[in-house]
Amino acid sequence: MAKSYTHQLLNHKAKRGGTPSHVEIYQKLASHSDYLIEGLLALTESRNENIRLGALNTLIDKILPDKKATEVTGQDNGPILIKIVSEK
Repeated sequence: MAKSYTHQLLNHKAKRGGTPSHVEIYQKLASHSDYLIEGLLALTESRNENIRLGALNTLIDKILPDKKATEVTGQDNGPILIKIVSEK
């Protein structure tokens, strides 16, 4: 029985033998990003709610910026200026 394309992609071995490095895996996946995104989009229409939710979460994680990683700065990348106004 022939192995699926996904199986071949994920089980790729490095030329030197053994487990491929993170860089090799990233490069291999990056070259197939259109295929992977199309697959995730197709899964968002699954009848199985868990599959739909998993695909949507994966797409959201990859598309939307991580709020924790968003740098907040003031004008011209300077410090944030806070003005306290009080009524007397």
